Amino acid sequence: MALPAIPIIVAALAPVVKAALVSAGIGAAVSGGIGAVGGAVEGYREQGEINREVLADSAHGAWNGAKDGALIGGLFGPVGLVVGPVVAPAVQVVDDIVGPVVQVVKDATRPVVQAADDVARPLVHAADDAARPFTQAADDAIRPALNGIRDRAKSFGGSVNAAFNHARNAFNARFYTRLPKGVGNSGYVYVMDDVANTGRYKIGKTIDPPTRIKAVQGKLNKAGGGKLEYSCIIPTNNMSGLENSLLKEFSAQNLRNFPAGTEWFKLNAAQLAAACSR
Repeated sequence: MALPAIPIIVAALAPVVKAALVSAGIGAAVSGGIGAVGGAVEGYREQGEINREVLADSAHGAWNGAKDGALIGGLFGPVGLVVGPVVAPAVQVVDDIVGPVVQVVKDATRPVVQAADDVARPLVHAADDAARPFTQAADDAIRPALNGIRDRAKSFGGSVNAAFNHARNAFNARFYTRLPKGVGNSGYVYVMDDVANTGRYKIGKTIDPPTRIKAVQGKLNKAGGGKLEYSCIIPTNNMSGLENSLLKEFSAQNLRNFPAGTEWFKLNAAQLAAACSR
């Protein structure tokens, strides 16, 4: 006797099951996507790079989010199916009552609003025209101050950067035997100090600072010079460009007839600091 009731029960439950499955699918997709993004962000924050661990965290977050979303969606889908038909008539009744009232108020106030706008618009334009000279004057007075602040901030930032570069390059000079060899146009631009002759320096480029100072020292010995030391060594990916820039900048200080070779200069302390701050 119970068998005829099974199709009826199945037919009655079909919409509920469908709503649950659809809601579960939507919940799984949305929550899974959010979980994947959250897991990836958290993994990247811990690892500092995108690697296998980050991908694993993203997949784990997607799985957990999909499970939770499917569960919540599966529960609330049937509830919406049941509650929707109950609430819909009440919402429609409220809309039927409130809608005409709102429209009447809008129709009644439209001429007043238009009249106020027509009166206020010329006044606003007149006030704007009257205030424009004062606004322009204030802008003209403030702009130089703002530009000065910007220029001082830029100068300060440049000074800090130059000081950092100088310290780094001086450190490289002190421990030049530990510097790795360069490759191609990536290497070092150096300033060498002829210690026995104050203010005499050589500017050049090399991919191997230990070998280069020995070669220049040999030429200097033949010219009657003293001991050489690195004043600074500047790492760069464009040795030729940086060297040419320095040679051009200090061309007026070039010792063209110095017997130890070219690219020797007479530099003061400020010029040396400028060269070593690149």
